[in-house]
Formats: sequence, C-alpha cells, structure tokens
Amino acid sequence: APKNAGTYYVRATIEAAGNYTSATSNVATLTISKAASTNPTLKSVTATYDGKNHYAETSGGSGGTIYYSKSTNGGSTWSEWSESNWPRVSAGTTYIKSYVKGDANHNDSTETAAVTITINKATPTLTLANKTATYSGSAISIGTATATGVTNGTTPSGTITYTYYTDSSCSTKTPTSTGAS
Repeated sequence: APKNAGTYYVRATIEAAGNYTSATSNVATLTISKAASTNPTLKSVTATYDGKNHYAETSGGSGGTIYYSKSTNGGSTWSEWSESNWPRVSAGTTYIKSYVKGDANHNDSTETAAVTITINKATPTLTLANKTATYSGSAISIGTATATGVTNGTTPSGTITYTYYTDSSCSTKTPTSTGAS
C-alpha cells in the first residue's frame, strides 16, 4: 500500500477456488492528502554590538524546507524568501519571519509572526594618559584620548571633545575649558 500523498487506483482480484471462478473488482480510488507542515518557533534576540552575526532563535519546523524573510524598515517591505536565516551585525533592528515550503507530502505553511533581532550600541573604551607639565604661559593640553571599540581593535568614529576641571570629581570646569585637546 502507498504511504505518500497522491491519488492511487486500486483493483482487487480473487483467484478461482472451489465453486468460484476468478473475479476482478471495480477500480477504486485511494486519495492520500498532503499533511499540514509545522512552522518553526522563532524567538526574538537582543544583544549589544560585538561585531558578530546574531540570528533570531529558531526551533522545530517540519514538513519541508524552512524559508526566512527580513525587514529592516519596521516591516514595511520584506526581502525575498531565503533558506538561510538572516543575521544582524550592526546596531539597529531587523524583523524576521518564516514559513515552511511543503515537500511532496506536506502543504506550505502560513507565515509566522515577525520577531526581532535588536542590536544595541556598544560603549567604547576611552582612555587618557596622565601628563605633567611645567607652566609656560600658554595653554597646555592633556594630549590625545584613545578610543577603542569592542571588536578587533576597531576605532569608533565619533568626535572626541575635552573638558578641563579643577577638581577630581569633575564638577567644576576651568574658566578656559574650550573643548580643545
């Protein structure tokens, strides 16, 4: 007997025996319908920027091939469907949804609700070296601060400004604090 979805035609026969001749039945139809496929469960992910790919968590899903689509504009437009789960690396939010494209024995599923991959901005490390100088009658700057990112020694591109204070709790600015290095 068949097990796959499809339409089959069946005829029964009985061989001659005793007081009876052989006989053949009418043709009957056996229809095996496709089963429903099962969507995967998608789970939103929130992380801080670390330069690595982050994916919506996926578990389960059966009856065919899982396809994913993404949106980076709040769901206004969506990408083409892909068998690869879409990653997010940079700070921001990507929406992900999926469905199962049914195989020969399963129907396509409906789309899942969208989940998000949210990458929060990372905080860079900003360091200044101590400096000792002798009064010269001119402004003396501290030097240049070093900004380091969180991945592979990347350097954040933001503008660094300098403010000079007269106390270690940084509550009283110097009268000549101009923001120069």
